[in-house]
Amino acid sequence: MTQWATIPRAFEGTDWTATSDSEWQPFPATQNGCDGSLFLVRWGTVSDGVQIQSTFLDDIGTSHTVSTSVNGWMVLDGCQTPAFKIAPNPDPYTDLSDVAVEVQEYQAAP
Repeated sequence: MTQWATIPRAFEGTDWTATSDSEWQPFPATQNGCDGSLFLVRWGTVSDGVQIQSTFLDDIGTSHTVSTSVNGWMVLDGCQTPAFKIAPNPDPYTDLSDVAVEVQEYQAAP
């Protein structure tokens, strides 16, 4: 098992901010052999009361299963990348927030 923490910055708008790996490189999702990994992703907004939309992106960047909350979790296979953005809100001063993310990666036994 490998684990790491990262803090992506979520913005208001239409673009998703994908989560990175422990070295700030792209999340270790792949098209081929993606069933060999499983990720437990736990997250929470750093800004009090700011609603975050969470999703996972497939290999071409399409979002799936959008959820809105101040924290949450998801279980993904190696084909998917967790991503975040600020939920639409009436406050003109809330257009970004950091998201604290913890990831545990489980590899299939050979």
